[in-house]
Amino acid sequence: MTAGPSERLLKCPPFVEALSIQSDVLREFHDRSIRVLGGICELAPWDDSVASMERNLFSCLFIAAQRGVGLPRNQLRLYALLSQCMRAWVTACDNLLDDEFKAVIPMMLPKGGGRFASVLTIMAADRVLFELLDEEVAAGNLSRGEATAISRLTLKILAPSGLQEHEEELGAKAVLEPQELLDRIHLLKTGLLFEAPVAVAEAAGRVDMSKAPVARAGLSLFGLACQILDDIVDVDDDIPRQRHNFVLSTAVHSRCISGRPVAREDVALEELDLEAASEASMMRAMALFEESRDRLAVGGLIFQDRDWRDLLLAVSERIKAPARLMAAIGARG
Repeated sequence: MTAGPSERLLKCPPFVEALSIQSDVLREFHDRSIRVLGGICELAPWDDSVASMERNLFSCLFIAAQRGVGLPRNQLRLYALLSQCMRAWVTACDNLLDDEFKAVIPMMLPKGGGRFASVLTIMAADRVLFELLDEEVAAGNLSRGEATAISRLTLKILAPSGLQEHEEELGAKAVLEPQELLDRIHLLKTGLLFEAPVAVAEAAGRVDMSKAPVARAGLSLFGLACQILDDIVDVDDDIPRQRHNFVLSTAVHSRCISGRPVAREDVALEELDLEAASEASMMRAMALFEESRDRLAVGGLIFQDRDWRDLLLAVSERIKAPARLMAAIGARG
């Protein structure tokens, strides 16, 4: 049986090391969650499938980027655990905003409701982070000031994404020009979240300060490309919900040259060529991925062609991107 792209990444050296670290981090996060919950609710036993490459693509990318910018191996566990706490917050908030439930902490609660589980996930992950930083201070690995700064920085990094989501709940009143959409909306929604793992280590002064800003930019571009792929998949849902969408922006602004936002009520949906806009959006995502690869290389994370192709294929599969995108990526190698 032919191996899929996620399985093939198990032969990519930066990802092999990253998955080994992430597996240990996930198990530790599971154990720490049990302790901080203190019997409030039971957790399902540890499941090795949680630590698969397929389910941890982005986490492995972040760890590999941290390693690329010079974060010492003995500190990767700490910063990967911090990233896992942020992952729990982001996923739980997305659950609440999108009225869905994806478990990060496997709580054994009655099925059929997910809102409180998401709230409890946020509270538990926050306490995991607090206890983790407290232990690092006690061990002499961080000063109290450094721990406080890291705690505050995680909120500072993640809050803009949540604030953007809050505004979008009210409905996007205008269709922004594609580049403005990337700069004003998608950067906050996704780009900054992808930067966060390197940004936290950078703020703590634990990395090569000349490489870190470039690596952050590379991760941000990777996140923007992924958001465009999400927009391609979600365009039919986003339009009636009046959410910002790159495909819609591309379609609307291909028909006007002013570059100014277009009021939603002035958009004639039946006149838009969404298929052509989707194709153009796919090409924009591919360009951002390639720019991301270049920045990451300068930041110390270098991919062989086959490994980069497999990463994009694996991400596209996870996002459920169109088959034509998968074919385009596959044709590159």
